[in-house]
Amino acid sequence: MRKLIQFLVNQVFFVIFLILQLFSIALIINFNNFQRSIYLNSSNAFVGRLHNITNLTTEYFGLREKNENLSEENAALLNRIFFLESQLERKERKQTDTTIVAPEKDYHFLSAKVINNTTHKGKNYITLNKGARDGVKPDMGVISDQGIAGIVSAISDKFSVAISALNPIIKFSSKFKKNDYEGFIVWDGVDYRFAKMQNILEHVDVAVGDTIVTTGYMNGLPAGIPVGIVETFEQTDRSPYLDINVRLFTNFKVLSHVKIINYHHNEEQTGLEDSVSYSIR
Repeated sequence: MRKLIQFLVNQVFFVIFLILQLFSIALIINFNNFQRSIYLNSSNAFVGRLHNITNLTTEYFGLREKNENLSEENAALLNRIFFLESQLERKERKQTDTTIVAPEKDYHFLSAKVINNTTHKGKNYITLNKGARDGVKPDMGVISDQGIAGIVSAISDKFSVAISALNPIIKFSSKFKKNDYEGFIVWDGVDYRFAKMQNILEHVDVAVGDTIVTTGYMNGLPAGIPVGIVETFEQTDRSPYLDINVRLFTNFKVLSHVKIINYHHNEEQTGLEDSVSYSIR
């Protein structure tokens, strides 16, 4: 407080000048119509710009809540779509037999927020804000609104970590949408926008712009989930397989919300397949 008083004493002439200046401006504005109109127009413009900035700031910080709401709504819509498809298939099958609806329809989508995500490492991972208490388990698929994103690898009570599609340790069973030829999508560690499609022989009809989707062979991912489009392809003398570069639909640089996919029959199917593999040995 003493320093403040000392500062005012030292600047007393400047303070008096400032007060007189403001008083003079007030007199000019109050007793001159032209200056008053200029002041009012300028002040209104300033206040308008201030309100506009305030509204833009409020909207920006409100985007987080809006994105979360949209993600929840998208998950609910996906669940509804798969449910209706199951009902339609069940109704069609009743006319011929009593077969239970195909298990590939038995999926549930859970919305989750991305709280950590890397794209610059050799092996990338995605951390999500949903864990065991939300029903998340290892091997569940993770997708964005555009396409594949990863596979859940580890979980805690409140969080889970997924192996990103930008990780060469995982291969996504995929196929061409136009002709069903199957291969694997794997990241080559070069560019977060692209991945390679493997195991496609040179006789297969491939064209730039062809759409790649999931096969459904990975329990965590239903068939038909978008993967990407063919960016380039070429034949090599050293291999009978095509070198196919795929532009991924998911933009991992701006990944903020995803869907975790719960395949209800995963344990039963995996257990049966493991038992067959064990008996063959």
